Amino acid sequence: MGTPDIDNWIEVESLPCYLPFAAQKAKDLRAVLAARKLDRRGNGDINPEFINLVVRMLQLNPSKRISAQEALV
Repeated sequence: MGTPDIDNWIEVESLPCYLPFAAQKAKDLRAVLAARKLDRRGNGDINPEFINLVVRMLQLNPSKRISAQEALV
């Protein structure tokens, strides 16, 4: 998901244990999952709705992350 910064999480630098570290760009989650062949057929075709769900669950900023209840809907 990349390194948290003030562009995607404005409060990150005010967290009690925040330490700046080398910025890492977010990777294309579809490509990462496809490379691991996580679909049932083993061919790397991943449902776009699944990708969307995972991205929404893995948001670093808690205010942008979906709840467990929202993930079930």
